Formats: sequence, C-alpha cells, structure tokens
Amino acid sequence: MWELVSRITGFSTPLFGVSWNNREMTTTKSNALGDSPVFTPGECAQVLHVDEQAVIDLLESGRLRGLSVAGEWRVTSGQVTEFLHEQSRAKELEGFARRISDPKVWATKLQGMPEMMKEIQTGEYAEGSIGKFLQDSLETVEEDGDNTSEV
Repeated sequence: MWELVSRITGFSTPLFGVSWNNREMTTTKSNALGDSPVFTPGECAQVLHVDEQAVIDLLESGRLRGLSVAGEWRVTSGQVTEFLHEQSRAKELEGFARRISDPKVWATKLQGMPEMMKEIQTGEYAEGSIGKFLQDSLETVEEDGDNTSEV
C-alpha cells in the first residue's frame, strides 16, 4: 500500500522522514550569546516581511518563541528559523491532507496500476478502511464519468 501512497503524495519515504532544507540566518549583529543574532520585533518583522504588530501577536500567542526582557521582546535567529520550519511543515501537511482525501487523485493513480485497481474493485473491505475508500473513489469517478487523467 505504501507504493500507492508514495505515488500519490510524491514522498519516497514515510511522512515523518521528510527532509528539510536548512537555511541559516546571518547578521552582523553580535550579542552576549556570542555569534547567535538576536532580533527585536521590528527586525524580526523585516526578516519575515510582516508588520511589527504581527510579530508581537505571534510572540504573545506563543506561535513564535521569544524572550521578554524588561517588557521588550527578543527573538534569536534560531527561533525565527524554527518558526519558519514549523510554518512550512504545517503548509506541507495541509497540502498532503488535501491530496490524500481527494478520491480523484487516488483513482487517477490507480488507473496506472491496473492489477491493483482490479484487486480493489473486486475486493471486500470493511467500512472506514482504506480499501473501502479506494473502492468508493473508483466507483464515484466512474459514476461521474470524470476523466481522471486530467487530475
């Protein structure tokens, strides 16, 4: 079954094995932490291309980690990088969820796997199982007369 999931999602390894492109932020600013840059909300806003209030809202909600020093927020470059990774991962997971829940996507991929398609069409599967979902996907696409090759 992983072969089919891999073909549909484009992942060659299970979801939790997805690799990331790590990009380090650099700045000429130095601080007591050594070479680890620390940003104010305004500087963070410039890096993230948002307004300063958006950064403060992210900090106050806990979505962006930071440290409040005497009522002033400070964020390390590592925390900004972590936030960007989390946002990227969330978007990736949203896209993944949309793809795997779309019956047309599954039916399209199954058309390229005639033996598996026949096995799914003729099999008996419990309600709520992936087999039943695939079977229903194929039936729905056939009933609608959709040309799944365009998906």
